[in-house]
Amino acid sequence: MTDIQKNALIAFHASCNTDGFRDLCFKKHGVDENLSQFNGYVVKATDLFTQYLKEENWDAYVNICASITAFAGAFPEKQIAFKKLIVPLIKVMSDKIDLVRKNSAILLAKLTINEENKKFM
Repeated sequence: MTDIQKNALIAFHASCNTDGFRDLCFKKHGVDENLSQFNGYVVKATDLFTQYLKEENWDAYVNICASITAFAGAFPEKQIAFKKLIVPLIKVMSDKIDLVRKNSAILLAKLTINEENKKFM
């Protein structure tokens, strides 16, 4: 990932944690009810999660977990799009410690707010 992509992801993460960001997306920026404008983020974030997990790049893994957590909090209707991360998150939580486990647990908790994800878990 280039520095520009990384910085854009960090800025987006921070935006998702900002009060009023969700409403701003719908009211000012014309985000549709299906949030289709964010489909690219979902694909990229899922790919990065998988890549960092496979590479055992734990610093980057912690960051992508935090980013997905922020996004899933701002747009809960997209939580289901991350369903395939649930099993790997559980595995990581059973094997790792510290920030890796913590961020995995926080992301898992956020994703399982969705009832379908909760049943899958």
